[in-house]
Amino acid sequence: MDITIRPITADEIDRVPLRCWPDREAIAELFARQGTIGMAAWEQGKCVAQLHGYRIVEPGDLWEIWPAWNRPWWTEKVRTGEFHLQTPAWCHACFHVGRTKDTHHNELLQRVLWLAYQSDWNIDRIYADISKLDGVFLSRTEVAQMVKELQESGRRSFVTEAPQYRSQGIGTAMCRDSVRWAREHDYAVIVGNGAPDGLFDFAVRSGNLPWTSYSNLGFEAVSIESGSAELPDWVQGNSPPQV
Repeated sequence: MDITIRPITADEIDRVPLRCWPDREAIAELFARQGTIGMAAWEQGKCVAQLHGYRIVEPGDLWEIWPAWNRPWWTEKVRTGEFHLQTPAWCHACFHVGRTKDTHHNELLQRVLWLAYQSDWNIDRIYADISKLDGVFLSRTEVAQMVKELQESGRRSFVTEAPQYRSQGIGTAMCRDSVRWAREHDYAVIVGNGAPDGLFDFAVRSGNLPWTSYSNLGFEAVSIESGSAELPDWVQGNSPPQV
């Protein structure tokens, strides 16, 4: 498997799945402030994995451009100095290995189908419901096109992940290259959210690199999330039923 990893550039954004990034205007602002919006892994010109990253500087910085639903719980503690970390900090929001443009399109089709069953295939109701979901940015026209695709094709099952890219070290490699990039751009610290050992499915769904992977790259634990922390909304029902 010939994989190349590099920072995402503004001119290739249409080749990268945008599942966890905000709208295009916000993306342009992130590029202007950060120079990139994270790392991507490429196989012969096809984007097969992404690491979303963003910058935190001194308290008061307008970091809120990153959507609230996709800010790890600890980012406010970094921003306010509670962890006593130097800034600027380069933060790893989430990893997605095996997400391609095709699998992302399938994921969106799956969400539209899920809502179509609940709304008797009414496009306006589907659009209204899907607009409430975090991380889904579809216009009414796009929703209508997907409804038409579903009705004409009769598709009811979808490949929403490309498992052949898993367990190949791609996530760790993206993390390593992200660290290198951050150091070259004078970041004082790199911070990431780790998943507990042995919870592979959770790590995949939450977009977290395992703690052991971070540890092997020289990271040190800053804090452990408490049991009282709020569960992600995809656990609370803001997701298709198969999740």
